[in-house]
Amino acid sequence: NDDMVRKFMLETTSLCQKSWRTVNDGNVTEECRKNQEQEWLGMEEAFLSGDEHAPRLKNPRCRCVTTYRVVNMRGEPI
Repeated sequence: NDDMVRKFMLETTSLCQKSWRTVNDGNVTEECRKNQEQEWLGMEEAFLSGDEHAPRLKNPRCRCVTTYRVVNMRGEPI
């Protein structure tokens, strides 16, 4: 479940990152496109839209997802 993953990731914030992913079609909003362009962020960082994770609460049609990864201390995926 997403909440459990988020909780685990937050507890180990120095080794976890998140990324915004769209479906890459013509219905994706500019805000979501810019969020995706940010690539990987730290768990406590907000995306450019101000959202902590996808989907955007201000857009009930948002189809985006947040992906997570664990990295080593050099920022390399494990």
